[in-house]
Amino acid sequence: VVMVAPRKAQLEAIAKAVEEVDSKTCFILLNARLRGGRRDSLRQELATAFIPAFHVRLVAKGEGLVFRQLQDGSSPWILARRKLPSTIATEVSRSLEEPMPNRIEEVFAQSADP
Repeated sequence: VVMVAPRKAQLEAIAKAVEEVDSKTCFILLNARLRGGRRDSLRQELATAFIPAFHVRLVAKGEGLVFRQLQDGSSPWILARRKLPSTIATEVSRSLEEPMPNRIEEVFAQSADP
């Protein structure tokens, strides 16, 4: 099952379907916006249930980004900073756990230019 940019009604249907189908059913969610935006219980539940194969989003008013690409072995979450308007980013943090908003703020505050 492939879902592109599902809205709340479709996310609710996905949550229900995940509970009802067997483990051989594959769900692929593209642009589901489960992470980094609005946080509600449904999105949190689905973010826990689905492992992101690829994730990138801007943070810190566009000066930073959160990135993850599923690979063999460990797949770290990377926080990177860029000097606008440049598109080149420098890694400032790496962890195996998805960074929560307070951690993102903390990392970017610590790595800010003096």
